[in-house]
Amino acid sequence: MFKEFFNERSNINTHTEQIGNGVYKIFLKINDDVIGYVTLSTKFDDKHLWIQSIYIIPEYRGKGLFKLLINKVDDFRKKYYNKPILIKVYPFKDELLLI
Repeated sequence: MFKEFFNERSNINTHTEQIGNGVYKIFLKINDDVIGYVTLSTKFDDKHLWIQSIYIIPEYRGKGLFKLLINKVDDFRKKYYNKPILIKVYPFKDELLLI
């Protein structure tokens, strides 16, 4: 779906940074503009790679980019932390449910 939305000149890429002890952020960029991110943590326990937060700016939602970002999370997990991914969604956070 994102191929239909983005033209061939769009450069869709990701960038990973360690932002703390056991905390990582994968940024989703289009033409060097950050349009989303996922925050990962290994701090809570040694059995899981935790997804702490996920965000894609509203105008880019529904374009298939969430799947692209989650695939990058899985690539990161396979390379660095071969443990299950865990995410907990709190139902009172409406923005989380809109992604």
